[in-house]
Amino acid sequence: MMDVKPTVKKGELKSISVTLRDKTGESPTFFDVDVWNTRKDRFHHVNVYQAEEAAQFQTFVTGMAETVAKENEDLKALMDEKAKKQNSKSGIILGILGILTCWTCIIGLIFGGVGLLCAPKPSETDGKAKAPYVLSLIATILSVFSGVMLLVVIFA
Repeated sequence: MMDVKPTVKKGELKSISVTLRDKTGESPTFFDVDVWNTRKDRFHHVNVYQAEEAAQFQTFVTGMAETVAKENEDLKALMDEKAKKQNSKSGIILGILGILTCWTCIIGLIFGGVGLLCAPKPSETDGKAKAPYVLSLIATILSVFSGVMLLVVIFA
């Protein structure tokens, strides 16, 4: 997989960022191509201005990225599925930690809230609430209840 992000300012191409990804979605390398380089130091030995070459490179690498994406459509779906599973695991862990720490109010609320953000929403799972979402919601509700009870005890 390839991600190509051209930077355009005032209608003029400034740079092109290319990120190469492997089949697991990890990014082993990335590089930037600048239209010009006017720095002069020990790493940049020459001043370069190559707008035409940068435009040609952008055309080439964009076409290549489209070809790679078209040939690996199933890979994108596989990467999305893997990310959903990872978020589901994170939601379960955060929900359980939130329930275990709900008596501390703030910590349980943080775990439950972040778990709600990570967990797959019912709208994403055909209207059915899955375990990560339910656990995180329970942790959040118990933490709020714990906080209210604490305030009642303090101000009673």
